[in-house]
Amino acid sequence: MKTLRLEDCDIAVRNLAILAESDKGVIITKNGQPFYVLGLIDESGSEVSALSRNRSFMAYLERARERAKAEGTLSLAEVRRRLGCEKGQSAII
Repeated sequence: MKTLRLEDCDIAVRNLAILAESDKGVIITKNGQPFYVLGLIDESGSEVSALSRNRSFMAYLERARERAKAEGTLSLAEVRRRLGCEKGQSAII
C-alpha cells in the first residue's frame, strides 16, 4: 500500500487510480494522519460503503455502542456457553 501526503500530492486522478490498483491501495494523509483511502472495491466493499452512508444504520450502530458502554458486553466464551457450543462448533438454532 502506498502512502502519499495530501500537502505534497499533485497527481491526476487517473494516475492516482493506476497507482492504487498497482500498489493494492493508496492512503493519503493530511497533517500526518490517515485521511483518505483509495483502493479496489469488491462486493463486500460496496456493501460497507452503502451501509456507511445509511443514516438509519449508522444511528443503530451508535445506539448499540452506547448500550454496550452502559450495559457491558459478553465475551465469546460466554456466548458459546449460553448457546451450548464449544470452540469450533456451530450453534444449531
